[in-house]
Amino acid sequence: MNKIVYAYYHSIYNRGKINIKSICKVDLDKQEVFDIEGGELPQGIISLDEEYVVMLNGEKKEVVIHKEDMTDKSLLLGF
Repeated sequence: MNKIVYAYYHSIYNRGKINIKSICKVDLDKQEVFDIEGGELPQGIISLDEEYVVMLNGEKKEVVIHKEDMTDKSLLLGF
């Protein structure tokens, strides 16, 4: 059985001026992020600068998106 935990998903836009924070689930065994909730995009987005997950213990993990993974609504989590 996979170990699944909650975390905060951050998307940084417009050179750090906009930080969208959402709740997500992380499968620690598969190293995948899924079920990203909320986080409506504001008007005027010109760049996506960074995406990362902050675990509930405060550990920050960079999210690496692979094109083939976008179709099944999960993202590979880079450590």
